[in-house]
Amino acid sequence: MSDQSSYEKLQQRKQLIQKTDHLIKNVAKIYLDEPLQAYEQASIAYHLSVSGPFVDEPYLVGVANSLHALSRINLLWKKLGLALAQANNSQKIAELLKDQGLVLRNSRLLAEIYYLLYNFEKAEEIFTQIHMAPKADNFRDLEVEALQFLSQMALQEKKILKAQGHILKSIDLCKKYNLNALIGNSYLIYCRVCLAVGDLANAAFAVSRAISVSQQDHYPLIYVQSLDILGTMDLRMGKYPEAELNFSLMATYALRHKMQEEYLQALLGICLVKQHTGDEKAYLETLQEMASLPYLEEHHELRSKVHLLFSQYYETKKEYKLALTHYKKYFSTQQIWQQKQLTENLQALEAIHQTDSVLSEVEIASEINAKLNTEIQERKWAEKELRKSEAKFRDLAIMDSLTGLYNRHYFYQVGQKEVERSLRYQLPLSLIMMDIDHYKEINDQYGHRVGDMVLTQIGQIIQNAVRKIDIACRYGGEEFVILLPETELEQAERVAERIRGALDEATISLDAQSVTVTASLGIVDLSASTPLIEEMLAKADDAMYRAKEKGRNQIVSCPYSQPS
Repeated sequence: MSDQSSYEKLQQRKQLIQKTDHLIKNVAKIYLDEPLQAYEQASIAYHLSVSGPFVDEPYLVGVANSLHALSRINLLWKKLGLALAQANNSQKIAELLKDQGLVLRNSRLLAEIYYLLYNFEKAEEIFTQIHMAPKADNFRDLEVEALQFLSQMALQEKKILKAQGHILKSIDLCKKYNLNALIGNSYLIYCRVCLAVGDLANAAFAVSRAISVSQQDHYPLIYVQSLDILGTMDLRMGKYPEAELNFSLMATYALRHKMQEEYLQALLGICLVKQHTGDEKAYLETLQEMASLPYLEEHHELRSKVHLLFSQYYETKKEYKLALTHYKKYFSTQQIWQQKQLTENLQALEAIHQTDSVLSEVEIASEINAKLNTEIQERKWAEKELRKSEAKFRDLAIMDSLTGLYNRHYFYQVGQKEVERSLRYQLPLSLIMMDIDHYKEINDQYGHRVGDMVLTQIGQIIQNAVRKIDIACRYGGEEFVILLPETELEQAERVAERIRGALDEATISLDAQSVTVTASLGIVDLSASTPLIEEMLAKADDAMYRAKEKGRNQIVSCPYSQPS
């Protein structure tokens, strides 16, 4: 009976081993196309390896390989902390089993995780070990991938010659061992190295080879990345039709192959082309299409760029409320991204502690506190920048950008309030309206550049002549109004004379040209017959035109007496 039971258990073990191995092989085939299904199969393989007849003696080969498969899928999903823990556990078992093939594959996996965690020192150490380690020909793909990552890290550190050496060696290995699945990516990295030194000829050659390989052997990811580089190169060189064509092809291909991030990147490229060509309608439509895609939420970096572009667009259109809304979303997305990166980094630190017992509890707490302190500082910076941004947009909404004075919209906002306050508390209130004499002739004779300089200097003269509580505004074109709270008519006349005199003495020089200007001013004070700001403006305007009729460069006060 005991022998029969042992035999049945042995047969069950054999069947489960076959099933486990079959599941793991399936994971390797489908994980890129169907990651969720691959994850389920790898999870079942892990469960079979540690349960049932394997409870007392786990099937270590199945455990190691299923953990490796689970780690690859979590890496694909950017769950870096979990991926690191699983790869570390798989590596410990692989070393115990002396399975050199799995040790190499786990090393490559761990190095990529460290690379994505920005621990370039650790990543470079492992990739260098893979590159230098003796290996059979069927593991040459790992050596090529190691060289590709080493080249990318050297490029990020601006070590161009080192990057070039690694990537050219990877291309040679690909040709020697017929690694067509990897040569396209090597050519892409070589293209980026060439672009970093401005070698456009070799960059164009490299990207064309990447496209050729990817089309011939059906590698859609390499193909769309090649189109992205081509489009970006054309955009930088001002070849806008070619850039748009490449980004459009990229979008079509990415959509067909359900590449969400690449599709968004292609739309962003099209958007930038439209921005450069001045096609505002198409630019806005492309941005709106990106914003409407539900999966944009998952790609924080691209989402952040979309909100920044929206903000910049609305700012140019002087729609400051919309600009500020998108600027806030931009900062919010940046904060979410930083928080996500921080969380993943902390998960990775905890995973290292759990699997390797390298860090003590105190060291982990210290690392977490340091990361949290960094996050607090980053958030403080983001909030400070957001406050600056809000203040900037507030100013833009109420200020005239040329003169630095308030704009007409703001004047109407506060003007009537000042009238009502003055009437309620029986306080004096005066208003000056000013028009530049013969301003059109200045523009016609010297051009709008000089005309703008005239308006800018007048804005400065007015600011120097009034108090902080006064409301000085560019009313429109070459007209200015100044509201003087708690100011009698006689005091307002002195302010007007100070402005008129300063203008009379001012000279604007530009190259060999010199321009002098004068102004006509009308003044009115608040009375029971002018309870509205519009009525005060009308009377001041009338007084100003009387000053022009009297020969310009004069001041007339309502009721139309010329101040002595």
